[in-house]
Amino acid sequence: MFNKNKKEEGFTLIELMVVLVIMVALIILVLSGYSESRPRLAIERTVEAFISNISLTREKSLNFLAYDDGESINSCNYGIYLEEGKSNYLLFADDNLNKNYSSGETILETVEIEKPIKIKEISKSGTEISQLSIVFSVEEGNAYFDGAEGGNATITFSSDSEDLERIITINSFGIVEISY
Repeated sequence: MFNKNKKEEGFTLIELMVVLVIMVALIILVLSGYSESRPRLAIERTVEAFISNISLTREKSLNFLAYDDGESINSCNYGIYLEEGKSNYLLFADDNLNKNYSSGETILETVEIEKPIKIKEISKSGTEISQLSIVFSVEEGNAYFDGAEGGNATITFSSDSEDLERIITINSFGIVEISY
């Protein structure tokens, strides 16, 4: 009835434990690599989103001219407002053509910066400042930094957890340069 020569098929408990230990070790390796690269990925996504928003506001300003009654032109400047130490910035529309941000503008969007990234430092033409509005003029397409034409602006994004930072420089034509 029972055949002692017939070999039982299946896995032993020891074989299953070895496979389980190998799987757990691989999962730990993958997760530790992800957590180390997370701030690097976050700063890269933040910089790309910011550059995209610079292009978007410039494009909106250049394409906004509209004729209300066939004779008069209605225009609007668009811009970005940043504050040092914040983890967000504003995209706004300026119907009054002030070329500078003030509380009267229409806020189009508050862009949240991915954690743990924040705006570390802002400077305009080499002078450090705590806040900055970058407004693209509908007439010329040039960038105005706090209402002044010409020069450039530098925004530094950084991570609290590591020594990661990216420096974005924008000139008065809206051309962006990234420094590492």
